[in-house]
Amino acid sequence: MGKSTVDQRGRITLPQRERKRVGLRPGDRVHVQATDQEVTIRKTVSPREFAKIFAGCISEENAVGEPVDPLRIKEMWRLAGG
Repeated sequence: MGKSTVDQRGRITLPQRERKRVGLRPGDRVHVQATDQEVTIRKTVSPREFAKIFAGCISEENAVGEPVDPLRIKEMWRLAGG
């Protein structure tokens, strides 16, 4: 876990080690979520990246049981950081 300081404008610099660990690069978009004592930063996943990650996972050839509900796919995207 790295440490950082909040500057006067509310910005922080993420330590290089942490950025590399999650693959963050300049210009990447992130989700920021706060609780009482914790701030979580997650890299967002674009629809294109999401489709690339799951390419081939959902097809008629590998279908088992019920068809996939589009809302379930949307939920998977949200959980993946989309």
